[in-house]
Amino acid sequence: MTAPQRPSTIVSATPRLPVKVTTRWSHDIAFINNAVHDRAVMLDGHSKDGQSPPEALLSALTSRTMVDIIEILRKKRTPAERAECRTTGERFPGVPARFIAITLEYHIDGASITETAAEHAIDLAVNKYCTVRDSLDPAMIITTILVLNGTTHAEKDATRPRSA
Repeated sequence: MTAPQRPSTIVSATPRLPVKVTTRWSHDIAFINNAVHDRAVMLDGHSKDGQSPPEALLSALTSRTMVDIIEILRKKRTPAERAECRTTGERFPGVPARFIAITLEYHIDGASITETAAEHAIDLAVNKYCTVRDSLDPAMIITTILVLNGTTHAEKDATRPRSA
């Protein structure tokens, strides 16, 4: 089964292998998830012994974007000395309690990093390269905030417009 392609999708000539995870019930409503390389992650519906699945989704989103931000800044020869993302997910008040808005607040420190370079890296990471973001509803409200070397810059709307 092939998923429909979004207009912004870049198709690679090299096919990608499917991502596989095995999820095993551990106890109560906690589960151990193993990927191909047998690295275990505990997810817990009560958030006692591990992140809840919604928390893990936010962690996947921020980790994936942070990988790209760090790499983009390195390639520009303006490496980050420290980077952190504080993520807030607002949820629908009913069932399912899906995310309806996400704010990604990137705290990046680096003596040679300019505001323009950091914002460009964030834009590319969130809107072009992030497989997790592209797997979410394109109309979901996504806001990014840059805090560069301790200075907060303007919020940016990274929400994708609905395609016709």
